[in-house]
Amino acid sequence: MYLKKLAMTDGFLTVSYRQKGATKTCTGRVHSLNIEDQILSLKDSRNKLHLIHLSGIQTIESFTHQRPI
Repeated sequence: MYLKKLAMTDGFLTVSYRQKGATKTCTGRVHSLNIEDQILSLKDSRNKLHLIHLSGIQTIESFTHQRPI
């Protein structure tokens, strides 16, 4: 439920997760959330897509990006 709310935000997320025994960190916007396969997709500032298994997520930080006026 929390991930669904985060997926609807316009801001960026910083996700710390474990993958293949290593801790990684990724910052980007939510591209998609697949509940069935339990995968969160983040798109970073270079438009690279990061697939993160929900079971590997350790922390999630959310912050909004302020748009220039």
